[in-house]
Amino acid sequence: MLLDAPARPVALPPERVVTTVAVPSPAPRPTQTRLTCSFTFEAAHRLPWHPGKCAGLHGHSYRLDVTVTGPLDDNGIVMDFDDLHAIVHRQVIDQWDHRDLNLVLDNPTAELLANRAWELLVEAGIPLAGIRLWETPQSWVELIAEADGGGEAGSNHAW
Repeated sequence: MLLDAPARPVALPPERVVTTVAVPSPAPRPTQTRLTCSFTFEAAHRLPWHPGKCAGLHGHSYRLDVTVTGPLDDNGIVMDFDDLHAIVHRQVIDQWDHRDLNLVLDNPTAELLANRAWELLVEAGIPLAGIRLWETPQSWVELIAEADGGGEAGSNHAW
């Protein structure tokens, strides 16, 4: 019977082979955080040079998405949402809402309006990462800060 057999030592191989597997390090921690707020306004414009119906006075329900970027401060935020709302309203929305945009710009295309909004927000010290101006629910213009920071307001916050 096997149970009655004396115990025998088990021979192990003289060397063990240990295989190591490279484990990827955790993802790098973000150095910048982006936050975006959306705003709406109603406005009219006309594009006299346009060959179609945009040559006549017409209106849009615009949406402006403003994205800021930066490191988190001691409170764990890039920027207070209330501060961003107040600045965007003061600089852009309150100036353009229910207005004839031809009184704001000579040629108020979505592209030129987006560029003007960018200028106004940078002047206010917003650390812009990008803006998106929606002229219709299906059509928008997007401006993105240059990677070298050339389009950003930097860290000199005016709010």
